[in-house]
Amino acid sequence: MEYIHGEEIDEVAKSSFSLDKIREMLKADKFSDVAEISLGTDMPLSLTLKMVTGDGKLSFLLAPRLETED
Repeated sequence: MEYIHGEEIDEVAKSSFSLDKIREMLKADKFSDVAEISLGTDMPLSLTLKMVTGDGKLSFLLAPRLETED
């Protein structure tokens, strides 16, 4: 699926991630104009940036937060 900023996504996924960690990953945005994000219910978030030069790509994985039941 390709998402363009402002477009609505109809697929449902539920996971919790640290917003601070995602912000740290996005600091690498100077490598690419396009970010590929993959996620699913209780699955790790994957962020891939293809380098502008075309020489490679930079990928990050972020595990979802685990909610504890009290």
